[in-house]
Amino acid sequence: MRGSNIFLVLLLILTGFLILPLLAQDTRDFENMSLEELLQVKVVTATKRPLKIAEAPSIVRVITAREIAQRGYGSVGEALQSVPGLYLINDHLNYNIGVRGVSGGLRGWNQVVRVLIDDQPVVFKSNNTNFLGYELIPITAVERIEVVLGPGSTLYGPNSYLGVVNIITKSGEKVDNGILSISTGTQNGANSSYGGDIVLGKNIQFVDFMFTASSYYLDESGLRVPSISPLYNNYKFIESRNDINEPTSFYGRLAFNHEKLGKLILNGNYLNFNDHAEFQDWGILTHQNQVALSNYNAFVKYQNEIQKTLSFYLKYGISEGKPAEDDHLEIENELFWIKRDFNYQSNEIACQLEYYPTREISLSLGSDYIIDKHRKPTFWSVYKQDYENYNAGDSIAMFGENGDTTFKCFGLYTQVIYKPTDNLSLTEGLIYNNHDVYGDFFNTRMGIVHEFYDRGYWKLLYGTSFKVPSVMQLFTTPMYPGGVIGNPELEPEKTKTFDFEFSPVNTQELMVSTNAFYNMVDKKIQFIHDGAYTKSYNMNNIRAYGAEAEIRWFFNNFTCYWNFAYQQSHFKLDLPEDADDNLYADQKRTFQYPNVTSNTVINYAVPQLFLNLNLEHRYVGSRYSSQQNVALNGGLFYEVPAYQVFNFTISTVGINWIPLGETILSLSIKNFTDVEYVEPGYSGIDIPGSPRSLVLKLTKEF
Repeated sequence: MRGSNIFLVLLLILTGFLILPLLAQDTRDFENMSLEELLQVKVVTATKRPLKIAEAPSIVRVITAREIAQRGYGSVGEALQSVPGLYLINDHLNYNIGVRGVSGGLRGWNQVVRVLIDDQPVVFKSNNTNFLGYELIPITAVERIEVVLGPGSTLYGPNSYLGVVNIITKSGEKVDNGILSISTGTQNGANSSYGGDIVLGKNIQFVDFMFTASSYYLDESGLRVPSISPLYNNYKFIESRNDINEPTSFYGRLAFNHEKLGKLILNGNYLNFNDHAEFQDWGILTHQNQVALSNYNAFVKYQNEIQKTLSFYLKYGISEGKPAEDDHLEIENELFWIKRDFNYQSNEIACQLEYYPTREISLSLGSDYIIDKHRKPTFWSVYKQDYENYNAGDSIAMFGENGDTTFKCFGLYTQVIYKPTDNLSLTEGLIYNNHDVYGDFFNTRMGIVHEFYDRGYWKLLYGTSFKVPSVMQLFTTPMYPGGVIGNPELEPEKTKTFDFEFSPVNTQELMVSTNAFYNMVDKKIQFIHDGAYTKSYNMNNIRAYGAEAEIRWFFNNFTCYWNFAYQQSHFKLDLPEDADDNLYADQKRTFQYPNVTSNTVINYAVPQLFLNLNLEHRYVGSRYSSQQNVALNGGLFYEVPAYQVFNFTISTVGINWIPLGETILSLSIKNFTDVEYVEPGYSGIDIPGSPRSLVLKLTKEF
């Protein structure tokens, strides 16, 4: 019956898509311009100044607004799954990002990358992770996503570790009034999901403003623990219930730009993360978990050109994050549930001076100072019912109050770009950081970029970076016997990366790029299963090498995109003497990362029908499950099988049947073959992949 209903809905929707072109009021150029856009776009993340991808001294991947719409991506996390060199696990709470063989591990999510919106960090500093789902920013407001693979500490400081993701939003001039988007659909076969976002923007003389907001209701109930899980028998008759995600987000930017007075920019974002987290390590399938967090970031930046060869900027930012009132962790205890108490407040001030003494030389000198004040995590037991001297609703602190701590970090950096010829550039970056707890750090970045005939280029790159432990890794206390515990003796992680990229051709018809890398990560922090507890250690030193490739080909109304990533990563243990390392005596391959990933997109524009068709195929190779699951599997290593997923999106183009602006109707079918796949998990279970889902979306410009 369920399959028949879905077929009927699809038939009605597709009929509507065929009728809509009859209402079209104008014609448009239906050529897919994504290749030309990529050739012309100037990325800012690699050097903090606009450069074409071929000129930037970094491995840069770009996802444009056009590609986001054509492929039906609903969030930044979905879009990042298409980037070679990244591997994302959606554990139905957040995205765990792995970069070139290195993943965040248990409760690490995406600590190995730095996420920015319009060059400003949006990290939740208590655990150094970023929200990448619908709660981050409305996808309708995104102009492009820039991804820089490799160390970013020389420009962005601590924790810009293995990569930087910069979300560039649409300007008010680009929005020009507003965009309204509403969507509805099904998840996991029959669960209803719906939501929407709005983008408002305008450019009036010296002022450009953009504001966007979103709210969604997403139901992922009905999932089961995969049968390969070590503790499958404990949960095989239970499926997820109440697995509701209700994210909201707000983002705004106001820019005043005057030729003589300079440019003043104010931007800020607020998000409310609210998910019921059925597959997390502390409470698997309890049906009562509710992870509720709030986070905001606000920045003001003033920049001016003193003269044609000299410019500067000053920036100040504040941010804060903490659990919301309805945060509720269920640990399968009949007497009480857990309420968390922690927060952070951060202040940042930065400045930069840029000098162009000659046409061939650019010199940047900058500094920043960050103060992070943290309340260490404390877990409160809240009684569900009357018990001895306690009434229902009473709470007591587990392991007592842990107090506050403050981290301070000062940075001073310089960057020199020298262009001896129009086709050759040399980049040298150096940063000195002083951390009040971990001492002094020096990191560097060097790059040679050479462009040749037919817009081809090659890049030779080297860089280093570091990441300090998060408060959760240092000070978290177990919520139950055998739970996760922090380690105040942790040391910072460090990495060195070599890259060589070769792109023989970059035309409007064909773009080809290949690169090879070698990455050395030392003192990698990981929560590992060790005796009675799961504790954080500087577990191992990782060595990873591999290659990545991208091809974009345009022919008539077809655009074909293919990428491929291959990596081999191995670790050498660096555990303390009292840790049990017998389990890994013969193990070399890292956990939770595939050797091979691939992504293929075929896009076809149908001018006669005012339609665009997009088919996407994603392949993920086999990978070992987590260290925790290997330990709970009796020390026996096991592989999570390879899988492939197909997504299909059909959307209208050039339909103006409602006045004022274009109306876009799209239908996205994610995992339309409904393949059952598995991602590596923790605490004895692996993560079920998302079944087939349908999203019908209406976007209206006005």
